[in-house]
Parts: sequence; structure tokens; C-alpha cells
Amino acid sequence: MTFALFTTAQAEIINKILAKTGDEVITRYDVEAFNPSAIKSIYQISDETERAQKLDEYYQKTLKFLVEQKVIEIAAARVGVKVSDAEVDAAVSEVLEQNGITMQELSVLLEKEQQTLAQYKQTIKMDILKSRLRGGYFAQKVVVTEKDITDYIKEHADELDLSEEY
Repeated sequence: MTFALFTTAQAEIINKILAKTGDEVITRYDVEAFNPSAIKSIYQISDETERAQKLDEYYQKTLKFLVEQKVIEIAAARVGVKVSDAEVDAAVSEVLEQNGITMQELSVLLEKEQQTLAQYKQTIKMDILKSRLRGGYFAQKVVVTEKDITDYIKEHADELDLSEEY
């Protein structure tokens, strides 16, 4: 007589793929690691319904943001557009100078917004990449001829109020 002991294996998904953009994946860990202080404050909410709602809002907002970043990074890589750490640091220094604040004061302001300096720098990097993509690569793809301009003016003459009176 053979006795078999059956045990139920219990597994918990620690990391789950939430989105795939090109060959890049965004995981549950990526979303939660994006802003640990926000996650911590959400998990401290005692009301389960409110906590679930806030967590869902955080996940949706953060996942959308991370997907957009991945798309920008992929597009930039395809056309060879890059932003160096030195350029990001220069942009941060410019922000400090324009606003008359120190790095310490910026850190305090970012903390109030539940954002880290690293996240802020990443946002600046993405803004620079977007600007370069729009201004460089995509602007080259848009061709507006004299005929296009003339046709537009004729079609929208009433809206443009192009009277010759001075």
C-alpha cells in the first residue's frame, strides 16, 4: 500500500508584466518602485475601498507615464537621439538659477510633490528627448509647400481677416 502525501503549493506573483512596449516590459515592480513614498502612503490608508481606489489610480497614472517614456526612449534610440547626464544636470542647474533656489530647496519642493530628484531628472531627460524628436527628426518629415500655404489662406480667408487696410 502506497501513501501519497499531497501538499498544495501556494505561490504568490511577486512581479508581473503590466505592459510591453516594443521589446521592453514594464512590471509591477517598476510601477511600485517609481514612487515608493506614494506607494507607502497609499498602503497606510486604513479604509480598504479608498486604498484600492488610490492604488488603482496610482497604477493607471504611473503605468501610462512609464509606457509613454518607453515609447519616447525607443523612438529616440531608433533615430539616434540621445541626452547625456551632463545635459540633464545643466538643465537642472538652469532651473535652479531661473527660480533662484538651491538644490536643497528643490529637493524639499520635490519631496512635497512626492517626487525624487532622480525622477525629476528623468522627467527633464524625457522633455529634452521629446523636444529633440519633434524639432529634429519629425520636423524633417513635415514638408509645407508654397501651394499648401496659398491653398490654406484661400480656404480660411474669412477666419484670418486678411484685409489690406492698415
